[in-house]
Amino acid sequence: MKKQKKWIVLVFTLLALIPLNLFAKSNIPSGLDSLGYDWGTIYFSPNQNSLAQSSAMAIQQTLHNTRLVLKIDRAYPFSVIIAPNHRIYRHFSHQLPEWAAGATDYSAQQIILKSPSLGKTDIWDYETTLRHEVAHIVIGQNINPMRLPRWLNEGLAMAIAGQHSMRQMYQLGQAVVRDDVIPLQQLEQLMTFPPQKATLGYAEAYSAVQYIQSEFPAETLPRVFHLLQNSNISYEQAFEKVGGISQYYFELHWRKSLTRQYNWITMFSSDTLFWLLFPLLAILGYLAIRWRNRRTLNRWGKQEEEIDKNSDWDYEYMPDEDEKWRGDIH
Repeated sequence: MKKQKKWIVLVFTLLALIPLNLFAKSNIPSGLDSLGYDWGTIYFSPNQNSLAQSSAMAIQQTLHNTRLVLKIDRAYPFSVIIAPNHRIYRHFSHQLPEWAAGATDYSAQQIILKSPSLGKTDIWDYETTLRHEVAHIVIGQNINPMRLPRWLNEGLAMAIAGQHSMRQMYQLGQAVVRDDVIPLQQLEQLMTFPPQKATLGYAEAYSAVQYIQSEFPAETLPRVFHLLQNSNISYEQAFEKVGGISQYYFELHWRKSLTRQYNWITMFSSDTLFWLLFPLLAILGYLAIRWRNRRTLNRWGKQEEEIDKNSDWDYEYMPDEDEKWRGDIH
């Protein structure tokens, strides 16, 4: 009896070690087609087969990029749903803000995306959002997302997806000039931000990850992830152990780098720039007018030469009345 009891305890212990998401069942809406791959399944409207196939290619590329950047790979199959309407998207995205174009459900191992046909996004935004969410789900399969700072999770997903724009860079530069940069710790509340503040938050997250990738050895983040996978220490402890710097000083140096990087924007944000550039613009405008006039005169001269060369008219000198009056004509 005791032996049997030990086996029961062992079985339940083993079951407890298996990730719960293996048993999660998603309620896939009816009427959607599906395509199966080695990484999982993609669900889509019957008239979007080509979109589903191109999405599958983007997913495969993102899995490869994640492996290169973080030295981690997917652990379990996952599914992707391309929502053909807002009702299906809202059903799976739960309480996400309206500005969000995609979501990852870690417990169900599921990604939900707004289809480009909904008119809220173009194909480029759709694909980068897809790549972003795939990066999230792979990271989440290897490390509990609750153990990672929000800025790191979002910044890594953006870096892997190639999801940054000039608009984000400009907005970040303006925040640096106004001294309105959001502390990285506050980005834990990113999903509650209004759209403009959220855009700044994502830009900061991407910038902070780029700073790690440019200022620290290439293996820094993979080594941090390896420590998190194999110990119970926090991200801050793992990064300090690998990178040799605390989170406080990391953020301090990152913000100083932002000031150096975006210092030129202070010129373009100042009214004095107009008065500095006005004389130069006036001189350039004057020279441009002279150059244009000279080209015009040269063109006219060439046209006159062509006319004279091709003309059959013989010129005969005819004295005018003034010449006769002055006595110049004898």
